[in-house]
Amino acid sequence: MSTSPLPRWISLVACALFCAAQAQAAPFGNGSFELPGGATTTRTIIGSGENLGGWVNGTQGTQVYQAGHTDNIESQDEWFYVSFGHNGTTGGTLSQTFDTEVGATYDVNYHIAPQQGLDPEQKAAAFVYDQANTTSAGFLAGEINDVGTSAFVWTRGKPVRFVARSAQSTLMFQDLTPSGAGGGANWGVDNVTVVKATSGTPTTPTTPVVTAPSFTATVSGQDFLQTVVGNIKVGSADVGEALQVYALVVLRNGLILAKSGTGNNWVLISQNFLDVPVVQSFTGSADTLSVPLYSATNLKGLGATVYIGYGKSLTDMITTQKFGMLHSVE
Repeated sequence: MSTSPLPRWISLVACALFCAAQAQAAPFGNGSFELPGGATTTRTIIGSGENLGGWVNGTQGTQVYQAGHTDNIESQDEWFYVSFGHNGTTGGTLSQTFDTEVGATYDVNYHIAPQQGLDPEQKAAAFVYDQANTTSAGFLAGEINDVGTSAFVWTRGKPVRFVARSAQSTLMFQDLTPSGAGGGANWGVDNVTVVKATSGTPTTPTTPVVTAPSFTATVSGQDFLQTVVGNIKVGSADVGEALQVYALVVLRNGLILAKSGTGNNWVLISQNFLDVPVVQSFTGSADTLSVPLYSATNLKGLGATVYIGYGKSLTDMITTQKFGMLHSVE
């Protein structure tokens, strides 16, 4: 009896652990982005982790630090502001971790505005997390705004109220514009405040719904000439993330084939799984992603088992075990 080499994916965990540096917390500040200041022009915020006076840039999107009357709008408060979604990108984040009092209620207010272009699909989110845990497990409260399309003016974003679980909390602004939308249009944020409230109810429950990834197959055709589509439902922690799809067929004789690209092209890979190609890239959402795997293909007699998975990278998929068996053909 042959043994599938798929469990070796999990054995690579030891070589795939990464640690992200967290900013040291302090009282919330720099809500008008006057730090770091500088020339009264625009500049792209360079790379993941750049610190703008307490605000930390994320890994996705193209954010710009702007001054004065630039790209159709003036700053809403004082001189500087930050904009999201440049160069057709989405998914960008900017976050600040700050001190909070356990059990206290806080109100977050801010202003947003469309910039350079008007697109009804632009979405600006304000999320609050416990400590620096920006996953569903750390989620405290949040709101998603449809960016206005009537004029290049600042409007008050939906307020967020949260109850602090710990001595530190994180406020994150995120560009949730769908991938492929927002071309030629961006949005800005300015005049952010976090104030301890005297009374009231949190915006959302502090216990979020957490869902795990799931994988199913849609199979059509006869046993000897089948068409298979893999269906991926990402876990709640991966919504809004930039992700990649990977697919394998493991044969009874030990050979492993990996799908390369979106066509019907499969390549032979090594059993250490270090050369698995990407099928396609996508942004995680609440919608099911359907991925055509192969069409009118005869695997009868090969003892084939089909797997699909996703992750921010191959390493992420392996370490977090975000893959599953879809289909088998004897």
